[in-house]
Amino acid sequence: MGILFSEQPQEEFSVFEIPPLEKHFETSEDTYKYCSQLDAYKLDVTEFGLSHNTYTEEAMESLAETIQECPNINTANLSHIFAEWDEMSSPRILDILAKTLLGFRELRELDLSNNFLVQQSMDTIGFLLENTPTLKTLKLDFNPLGTEGSLALSEALKNAKELKLHALSMEKCSIGDKGAVAISNAFEDMRSLREINFSWNDIKKQGIVSLCRGLAFNEKIQILKLEGNYINESCAYSALAKVSRGLKYLSILACGDACLGNSGIKGILSSLGSSDHLLELHIEYNDVDQNDIGEEVIALILKHKALEIIDISGYDFSIETIERIKEAANRNDRDLKIIYEDKDNCSTSDFPPLDNNDSVVGGIYLDEIT
Repeated sequence: MGILFSEQPQEEFSVFEIPPLEKHFETSEDTYKYCSQLDAYKLDVTEFGLSHNTYTEEAMESLAETIQECPNINTANLSHIFAEWDEMSSPRILDILAKTLLGFRELRELDLSNNFLVQQSMDTIGFLLENTPTLKTLKLDFNPLGTEGSLALSEALKNAKELKLHALSMEKCSIGDKGAVAISNAFEDMRSLREINFSWNDIKKQGIVSLCRGLAFNEKIQILKLEGNYINESCAYSALAKVSRGLKYLSILACGDACLGNSGIKGILSSLGSSDHLLELHIEYNDVDQNDIGEEVIALILKHKALEIIDISGYDFSIETIERIKEAANRNDRDLKIIYEDKDNCSTSDFPPLDNNDSVVGGIYLDEIT
């Protein structure tokens, strides 16, 4: 299988990707055919991907020499390129990539997910952030950064004075409370964020409160994902409800499996009353067992005409309450997908899955919000 390019006629050859076959590239000879094919289209390529393969320094140097000759690159997909973090070779390979990326004056999106990145990697990534002011999307999901790595990232974000990120995704990075507090402080100065994913990071009360305080300075937030953290204390879920109430462009809120309980869910549902763009609400598995919360779910469904998905899996609602929720969803021929759990613990949905485009917010596109 050879090089892959975009098949769309209007963007022909705009995407260069080495097939993601979990292959190991050892020498420059291994990359030669890809480099030679890319060389013919270097002025057309705007996106490149090396994901789901591993590379030695020699192989990466060979690819980098060719990729850096593509002046119009704006997107780099570099997830799953390290099988482990080797203290000798991994930093050098990351340095090669960083030097290559620094040459792209229009770089907007960088995906470094699933790369075993640790604190040691943050010097290189920090330098890249400080010198790539065009970057809008940074994905670091599933890297064991831990608290120390998160603190280092926070310093990098603070030092990158010209950086105005739109999206930061750090799912399952072991951020913890201290890491969340530090990164949240950087958000206060950035004031450009539109999407945050901090799901499954063992963030508790202090981190949630600080995060919400930082997000309040980013009024254009549209997508907020905090699933799998601990939002069980009143000060934490009150902070989340308060910031949600103030985010007028909020379209996707995901806080499932966050120990919110009855009081926390009530606060979240009431806070969303003023949102005009809500498309998805994920509040599943939050220890909810009061049927009166079902009434609030119904009220939210009736108010938010654009709502496409609501996940209430794990809620101990009566059959009658579930039927009333389904009835509300069916009004006016709506295409609303309800995800819930029946009494036999079988996940079910009353509507077919919808195509989801996270870049669209109630008809408002990310780049159109000024």
